[in-house]
Amino acid sequence: ELAAERATPAERERLAELVEEMDGHHLSDYGAYRGIDSRFHIQLASIAGSPDLIAALTDTQAALSDVLNAVPRSEESMVNSQAQHRRILAALEARDRDAARVAMREHLEGIEHLLAVLMPHGA
Repeated sequence: ELAAERATPAERERLAELVEEMDGHHLSDYGAYRGIDSRFHIQLASIAGSPDLIAALTDTQAALSDVLNAVPRSEESMVNSQAQHRRILAALEARDRDAARVAMREHLEGIEHLLAVLMPHGA
């Protein structure tokens, strides 16, 4: 919500560039995709202007990096993730706080579901 409210045109353009850059990667190059994905999320936190959110996201990205890189993925999951990134970006471009909140929640719930389904229980 804060990113939708606060993003400058240059910041929205940078997010669009990251989404476009992610589009250029496929399952065979998932590590590169994940790196860009991390930058996208950290950029969103930075735009929101919350140092606590930036720190929490950076810590979470670091803690989960190996896990996320090891979880089996499909092209379909990457396509879905990119569609969610585009909805987040569209909400920011429209400066629509509600749509940004909903799009980010869907994105996070999708990641949560993917991890719950693909990771062994108790891991």
